[in-house]
Amino acid sequence: MATSAVSSMTRSNEVNLEAQIASMDEKRAILYKVGSFPASHLVKEDFVSLREGGWISGVVLQMYSQHIFEEVQSRSRATSAIGSRKILVLSPSLYVDRCICLSLRQARSPYQLR
Repeated sequence: MATSAVSSMTRSNEVNLEAQIASMDEKRAILYKVGSFPASHLVKEDFVSLREGGWISGVVLQMYSQHIFEEVQSRSRATSAIGSRKILVLSPSLYVDRCICLSLRQARSPYQLR
């Protein structure tokens, strides 16, 4: 029964994805914002990259990491520099995070980029 529900949900997601792709044209972009991060534009190719077996686009990967960052950061201690640094180092969206500069200026640690 659980397998049936999962395959039904997966099929529903595929139908929704294909409908979104069909509704997009080459000149259309959707503005999407994750939490406190700057907004990004999703274009048709970003949705096409979500098809099974496709290559995930950089924008989709960036948004995924932003969602993870927001989710983990909201549950961790906001004052923990080491906790923040761990999250930032694991995130492909490092280049948009202003706090990475602060993290890299602080004393060396095992979590810091070298």
